[in-house]
Amino acid sequence: MRVQNQQIKWVSEGGTRRPEDTSKATAEERGTARSTPAGDDGSGSKPLVGSSFLEGPMMERNSTPLRKPINVATWNVRGMSDGKVEMVEMVEKEMAINDIKVLEISESWWLGQGRFTSDEGNTIIFSGKERGRKRRGVGFIIEKATAKCVLGYNPINERIMTVRLQGHPINISIIQVYAPTADAPEEDIIDFYEMVQDVVDSIPKKDFLMILGDWNAKIGKTREKSEFIGNYGLGSRNERGDRVEEFCVADSFIIGNTWFEHHPRRLWTWMSPGDRARNQIDYIMVKKRWRTSLQNVKTRPGADCGSDHQLLVAKLRLRLKAKKCDSAPTRYDVEIIPSQFSVEVKNKFELLLRNDEAEQTPNELWEDMKETVENAAKNHIPNKRKRKQPWISNQTFDIADDRKRAKAKRNRGEWTRLNKAVTSSVKEDKRKYIKGKCEDLECHKNNSKAAFAIVKEITKKRIPRLDVINDENGKTLTENEDTKERWAQ
Repeated sequence: MRVQNQQIKWVSEGGTRRPEDTSKATAEERGTARSTPAGDDGSGSKPLVGSSFLEGPMMERNSTPLRKPINVATWNVRGMSDGKVEMVEMVEKEMAINDIKVLEISESWWLGQGRFTSDEGNTIIFSGKERGRKRRGVGFIIEKATAKCVLGYNPINERIMTVRLQGHPINISIIQVYAPTADAPEEDIIDFYEMVQDVVDSIPKKDFLMILGDWNAKIGKTREKSEFIGNYGLGSRNERGDRVEEFCVADSFIIGNTWFEHHPRRLWTWMSPGDRARNQIDYIMVKKRWRTSLQNVKTRPGADCGSDHQLLVAKLRLRLKAKKCDSAPTRYDVEIIPSQFSVEVKNKFELLLRNDEAEQTPNELWEDMKETVENAAKNHIPNKRKRKQPWISNQTFDIADDRKRAKAKRNRGEWTRLNKAVTSSVKEDKRKYIKGKCEDLECHKNNSKAAFAIVKEITKKRIPRLDVINDENGKTLTENEDTKERWAQ
């Protein structure tokens, strides 16, 4: 693909590793000082054009209750494949702790494309390689309530994907990227930036647009006054950083990490092997016109999932609006049907048969029968609950918490030891879980229904759904409503 309507001078590759300040956190790290956005002189400057939607009326009752600023984050998790089975639960736990509504992940290591729902009810959308070695991959983990706002998504390849959310009164488009590393060929770098440009051009112009992810580039501190890069970067720039700046200037993006003053511990996003260097290579970008919607951007050093990258969080002043959709059908626990249900249904049916009034049509008779059964079930049969039995033990989560504390104390040796202990404990939990299910299966050998349910629970695999299709002209349809219309054709 070629870049359209853009003048960019491509610069040669540059490394991303260098030593950085590793001094200890100050009082600001403990939340006793506020973040200061660049250019805020306390004069109460007016917001930029385009932020007026933030002052709108109260949200409708069917809207997701997000009147407070929402947290959107990006994290290079360094693998969520079958070999690191604990990762999804660990990452979701950190999402809940940090109150993150939408989390973009890099290096998911999942093959294929699609979406599925996790055990916690969160929606996971991913895009990876079709086949081969499990590397690269990008995705989104969207909190359960926020998932109702998803209008559509587009899994482009293992490095780029997009998600569109319904907002009030404008929609929000998010692009997740994972740039090639420093040792990648120059052709791969050029193709990546051209594809990102094509994706940016395809986003509706009225949308609130942001780009998050691992750019594998160093912007560094800048002393030159710029509309797109603030004064609070980290370290020195490399040639890859020049390319990122040229992209931002060409498309009017600001790099949020550089506009808020923080301790270096809140700025670096990647630690080199052996902790030889700490660099800032993950970024959160928003269009310049929506700059005032960005309230803060910083890393959360306390979050840990066994990755050498930090969780990077942006606080946004936005409003999301839930889509109107049909309510899910009520599921009853038919294994527990009390006698009162049978008595009520029998009595109601006898009254219907004794009814001597005008003859009813079959449809009217069916509606009466259905209403009778539904009311009796609602009164006497309990709802069916999903029995979630997480196989990861509390002991494993305790070890993971110890690993977080070791990371906070910068004890690299202890962190490495506990990281291996977490992996070993997860494998032992999985073995005990399978053993317990086999014992349950032996107890239910005379109950085929229960036995098959246990077998299904043990052997089931997540089968992701892919909701993206092409229209008659070969154009990819990413919106849910467009997909429905295409299927209707």
